[in-house]
Amino acid sequence: MSVAATRWYPPSENDFADARSLFDAAVQPCLRAWFNDAAVRFETVAPIAPRSDFTFPNDAQVWSCGQHVWWAVAPRAFARLANRALDLPEHLMKATQASRPEALTLFEKTLADALFDALAAAAGIPPVTPQRQTDSARAPLRLAHGGAHFRLLDERSGDTLLSIACATPRVWEHRAALRQPSTDSPPVSSPLSTRADALAAVKCSVSAMLGQAELTIAELLDLAPGDVIALGRPLEAPISLVVGEAGYPPSVIGAGHLGRSGEQLSIQMNAIESQDQS
Repeated sequence: MSVAATRWYPPSENDFADARSLFDAAVQPCLRAWFNDAAVRFETVAPIAPRSDFTFPNDAQVWSCGQHVWWAVAPRAFARLANRALDLPEHLMKATQASRPEALTLFEKTLADALFDALAAAAGIPPVTPQRQTDSARAPLRLAHGGAHFRLLDERSGDTLLSIACATPRVWEHRAALRQPSTDSPPVSSPLSTRADALAAVKCSVSAMLGQAELTIAELLDLAPGDVIALGRPLEAPISLVVGEAGYPPSVIGAGHLGRSGEQLSIQMNAIESQDQS
């Protein structure tokens, strides 16, 4: 739906408040589902004057949601958001993308998608056809009728994780939609996953630890086809099943014995580690 400003008037305090209500209603369910009360806060920054330019930080990645809503994330913002959602130590956020565990990277994408869908709903875009355009031009936004600037704030560091610019015509569209009688479908809402659901859907690598052996450099250089390396464990000893990635200590989740499933090597589980163990 598009509303033409046939009779222009300066944005009022009501426009500013309505814009805040529109995005607050969209983002708050996401924040409640993913973060604790002290982790991330949505707040108003300032109104944007009519016929003025608005510019996002140069190092931010910028998206457009329709014609009147833009949002930008700071570098590593999703890594920081994922850390806040899971209450993880700071060093994991500071790790380079290449060394960050794959499970956390997948969680970041799920979190980003949930936030984008919430913002798309506030922008009036159906979640089934989101316009995920990256604005690489970095050109200043010229808002003829003004607007409002909002942000997601990291309470611990004080950093801005996400910035939102909303042009006033989006507020007018929203008001016009509220006045329309509901005849077709209900208002678009964004389905939000809880962090527990998102974590449950993340895939991780599971390894079977057959055993270990120590070799000198000379023995290692002397290896040849046909050599036998003793792993230092009895044949009947259970095999540990671990979850972990390179650079991170493995976590044992259970134990079992080698078996066969069709034509594939398999592990038959005999014990599961307690989830309460650290």
